[in-house]
Amino acid sequence: MSYIAQCLTSLSLFLALTAAQAGQPHKGGGVPEVIPSLINKHRTYRLQVNPCQTSICKIDIQLLEQQRILDTKQLDWTAGSDEFSSDKAGQWYGIGDPLEKESQYDYVIVGTENDYVTLITRTVRLDENTEGLLVIQSTGVEHTKRRHDLYMSSNDKLQHLWSKEEGNGPTWSTVTLHRISNGTELIRHFSGVQAGGMAGDEMYDSHKVSTWQYDPADKKLRKQNSTAIPLYYVAIHPFNSITAAAEYQTKYIDCLEGMTLILDPKQHVPSIKSKAILAMASSDKQRIASTVKRLQGCLPDKKVQLIAP
Repeated sequence: MSYIAQCLTSLSLFLALTAAQAGQPHKGGGVPEVIPSLINKHRTYRLQVNPCQTSICKIDIQLLEQQRILDTKQLDWTAGSDEFSSDKAGQWYGIGDPLEKESQYDYVIVGTENDYVTLITRTVRLDENTEGLLVIQSTGVEHTKRRHDLYMSSNDKLQHLWSKEEGNGPTWSTVTLHRISNGTELIRHFSGVQAGGMAGDEMYDSHKVSTWQYDPADKKLRKQNSTAIPLYYVAIHPFNSITAAAEYQTKYIDCLEGMTLILDPKQHVPSIKSKAILAMASSDKQRIASTVKRLQGCLPDKKVQLIAP
């Protein structure tokens, strides 16, 4: 099993344990979180945990105005019990820059150890008069899976605007929010499948980054080019094979400590001539620069290079 796969498996077990231990659970359904609107002081969003039916416990997002429910949307993922509690979480819950380790996010856990869903919510400024609610879900015991959904408040209704869900295998994903000059926010979605070097296979990791912006003309979220938000890489090289990169990744696990990918430089950093690179991606120039400096101090036998757009 690769280093990243080990990390993801350990995370799944940690999340399942957290689901059993976090906070004092509230039983019987109810409202675990209320989220104020960004643009209307009389409106709120809230999570609603519904009473279970044959061990299927549905979770809703509701739009309210002065405590009156205007609209309700059911989330796709369900829990195995209607217990819920809240806590704070850091990296790996599906939000934050891939190199971000220090931030803590409020989250809600619905369910118990073996059948749970964690939820993190964020309001998003889509344009001057429009806002959305980003809902990030994670679940899984052996392999954690994450899902990102964006709901838009429009004409007293909740519209499901955008969704990204992880597939099979050792997957990961996260989102970051970026405020641009007009005050609106863009969503950047990082995702990948970390199969590189597993069982000696000469297979690269998969890595995708997409940036999304609300289009008020047709009220849809549209994929944009990345020029508005620069993307930086730390590239560690050279390696003469994917297996060599995977072995190095395992050997220097304490130094690397982050979301390290085994990538094909021809696809991601064509200026580097190497069979494979170990790479980290980030939208944060200061964070990526400090990571390069740290890695140069503990990886003396490889070139550690910052790749800017």
